[in-house]
Amino acid sequence: MNEEEMIMHRFADLAAACYEKGHYTYTDFLGLAEYDLFLRAARDFSCVPYTVFGGAEGCERVMVGFGDEESLGYAAEFPIACLVITPLSPKFAEPLSHRDCLGALMNLGIKRECLGDIVRTDAGIFLFCLDKIASYLCENLKRIRHTDVRVTPCEPPACVGTETETVRLSVASLRADGVIAHAYSLSRADSAALFAARRVFVGGRLTENISHELHEGDLVTVRGLGRFRFGGEVGISKKGKTVISIEKFV
Repeated sequence: MNEEEMIMHRFADLAAACYEKGHYTYTDFLGLAEYDLFLRAARDFSCVPYTVFGGAEGCERVMVGFGDEESLGYAAEFPIACLVITPLSPKFAEPLSHRDCLGALMNLGIKRECLGDIVRTDAGIFLFCLDKIASYLCENLKRIRHTDVRVTPCEPPACVGTETETVRLSVASLRADGVIAHAYSLSRADSAALFAARRVFVGGRLTENISHELHEGDLVTVRGLGRFRFGGEVGISKKGKTVISIEKFV
């Protein structure tokens, strides 16, 4: 059994456990690739309701909870904790990237599937994680790069990743490869290579077809480059090209 088959088998086991034992079951945090596998497997256990949640609205990394209040008689409570990471001495703190934070967490022996989104804000760095490791992180994550930090439990923000910049682009068509090329100032060849590398997701689904046509409202994620929401056509340029709008997440 290869890795993908093992992951899909795990989904089926969790759905079966929920159905047979009458209680909620939860996956670990899923990245885009794992969530795509879930969407492909979901039709095999369509009799079991499920909910997707990452700790706050807009989270990219999510957990799947099998079961619902109607069938089980009580509300779900996802095993997700929210922590905030702040520098001990803000005046001397260095800017910390997503990679810096993730590296520090990996150095503590934390597996990626135990961690959700890492969100940098002016108020600190919000971290979503499995609640079973929250106290361990509060006690042991003391430094990121050269900055001493404290980690404390907090209420999650209402939503994350909602700051966007509206951009208008002139494109030859609504094909995903062309829109991505213009959105990130790439050549068409470089854009096509992203599809071949399995780095493009539309609506949470892996998209390898470079000629896939985007529709208004589609959420496009290009791993390593960012996310944008496709706003659709807004006009025609003087050169006869289609003018579109996208909302790039910043």
